[in-house]
Amino acid sequence: MKLDGSIVSNLQAALASARRFRDKPVYPDTLNHWRNVLSHAHYLLGKGQIGEINAIRNLSSALGAELEQRKLDPDKPHL
Repeated sequence: MKLDGSIVSNLQAALASARRFRDKPVYPDTLNHWRNVLSHAHYLLGKGQIGEINAIRNLSSALGAELEQRKLDPDKPHL
């Protein structure tokens, strides 16, 4: 995945928008982008050759929780 900026800044942006749109409808492309950022973070963590590992772990955990909550709630609006 090609990201503009660091993985930390991308995780922060994805987490902020996931929280901002917590109870609002989002486009499937938006959900896919959040999932792709999270997947890329997991890939980098698996390689173990990255700086800021604690920040990436914490942010990816928080973003994963946001996405999981959205997936588990059938009343959560989607476009």
